[in-house]
Amino acid sequence: MKQRPTVHGQSLVEFSLLIGLAVFLLTGFFDLGRAIFYYSSLSNAVREGARSGIVDKCPTCGPYLQVVRRINDYSFSLPDVGETPTNTSCFPGPCTYVGPEMTIKVTRIKDSSNTFYETIKVEGSYYFKPITPGIKQIFGSAEGIALNAQSTMRIAAASR
Repeated sequence: MKQRPTVHGQSLVEFSLLIGLAVFLLTGFFDLGRAIFYYSSLSNAVREGARSGIVDKCPTCGPYLQVVRRINDYSFSLPDVGETPTNTSCFPGPCTYVGPEMTIKVTRIKDSSNTFYETIKVEGSYYFKPITPGIKQIFGSAEGIALNAQSTMRIAAASR
């Protein structure tokens, strides 16, 4: 009977080939969960900001200070946005607020007769920074993966 030669280290080689792929997949799934959480938080914060904007009695006082504060309150684990707009005359046009990784844009849209402001549109964008090596370059840019959310609501008649 012929004896088979003993192969030492085969399991170690197979393990070393597969461990890199396994770690990449695990961190990738972890990053996917984080990205979904951040997108959900951004979407909720933008929606709450639009809700506070439709009943804002004095949007020119801030301008839109109540909207930005509401977004900062509801954006869980996202960095706050500054309460000073980047453009000086942002009423009634778009008003942009910039934070370290998040940007908020608030716009009041007039109706067709140009007599009343009919809707408010709040847009938010956040650059998600994954921890998985190579994911940022595959799906995003050097800053990260852009997550965008927007909400448009009709302004309450009492606030017009």
